Amino acid sequence: EGLAKDLHAIYGLGWYYDLQPEFTKVPEGVQLTYHVLENPVYKKLEVEGNTKISTSEIEKILDLPKDQIINIKDVNVKVQRLEAEYNKQGYILARVADIRMLPDGTLLLLVNEGIVEDFKVKGNVKTKDYVITREMKLKKGEPFNAKDARRSMQRIYNLGYFEDVNIKLNPGQEPNAVEIEITVVEMNTGTFGIGAGYSNADGFIGMVSVGDRNFRGTGDSVNVRWEFGGVDNKNYEFTYVKPWIDDKETKASIVLYDVTNEYADYDIDANEIARYDKKRRGQELTFSRRT
Repeated sequence: EGLAKDLHAIYGLGWYYDLQPEFTKVPEGVQLTYHVLENPVYKKLEVEGNTKISTSEIEKILDLPKDQIINIKDVNVKVQRLEAEYNKQGYILARVADIRMLPDGTLLLLVNEGIVEDFKVKGNVKTKDYVITREMKLKKGEPFNAKDARRSMQRIYNLGYFEDVNIKLNPGQEPNAVEIEITVVEMNTGTFGIGAGYSNADGFIGMVSVGDRNFRGTGDSVNVRWEFGGVDNKNYEFTYVKPWIDDKETKASIVLYDVTNEYADYDIDANEIARYDKKRRGQELTFSRRT
């Protein structure tokens, strides 16, 4: 127990990268010799596992004097600056997993940025999993970012399919990795409208519309509107919107319509001078992309 404390204390000085105790029996008992290997002169920095902060930026953050023997205790203090910088950028799981001083004067840092291993969706009955996960700014195999997680949660909520959205982090299989669990509470996305009226000029007129903002749980939007009655009044309009047709979030929409509307023109004294019908018939195909 005393030996273990001694080893810990000598390592804690920060000047040695290796330490070997040696036992020799003497008439009085045991002679204990500690063979220490002093840190070499610092020549260069190597970093493994960093993808979000470059090695040159890390070198500036650590600001270690070259061509001098450095103290690992001082390195540990400066490593906290690096972890604080990761945290500032939103990578709250990033940690320096290991620090090694190699005999040739190379300081090796092993960085674990906290990778997203997988996504798990709960609470969705109608909505397909991919409709939710494609809104995530976070991607599998990339470091977890708290800022992107908040943006992703807002994007999912803004779809208008859910009453509530929550994100939870579960431990992954690899050290410091996470599985993101997304829990949603679905809401009704279907719409139905009906209207009717009567006038001496047009007689009985009616309107029916039906739609769904989350058609069959695919995230697509569909809406049909039909007007009938009156004098040759059989208007219809069909709209279908697909919000994702590729990984770049390109949205496509198609509209089919046959609509006739009555218009009237008036002079400056508000007297009617003309009355006419405007008929629109055709289709529109639109592509758009978020900027």
